[in-house]
Amino acid sequence: SMMDADNRFRTLQGKVGRRLHTRGVLTEDVLAAARLRCHEYWSRITPGNVTLIFKSMCERCPTWEAADTKFDWIWKKGDWDLDGRSVKIAGRLLSSEDLEQAERRCREKFGLRPTATLRRSGACAVQQGTPSTVPDRIPETADAP
Repeated sequence: SMMDADNRFRTLQGKVGRRLHTRGVLTEDVLAAARLRCHEYWSRITPGNVTLIFKSMCERCPTWEAADTKFDWIWKKGDWDLDGRSVKIAGRLLSSEDLEQAERRCREKFGLRPTATLRRSGACAVQQGTPSTVPDRIPETADAP
């Protein structure tokens, strides 16, 4: 959650100036950029949508394998917007971030690690070939409508 992320950033604030595992140094600029990107990600999540997806999956799927199959179907065959950032299901517009968070919660419920599988929306796979979880890195093409 955003609260967990803020707590983590407060912890990292005390480590500014230290050497990172990647041979770099943690600076204020690096920390500010990471915090901004984290806030942008969490601003696209609607808690009500995450709860709706989570409850729906848990009611209909007795195992993680069944839920995983449903998540696969949504990601591959759902009615995605052209930019691949949101899908329309049962009249609701759900963001890719909503689906990722719901998948994490489902994985936790079924006793798995809460890391979501990197999936591609049907729109991204066809148009861009890039995962929807990294929308700020999708290259713009001149021939796109």
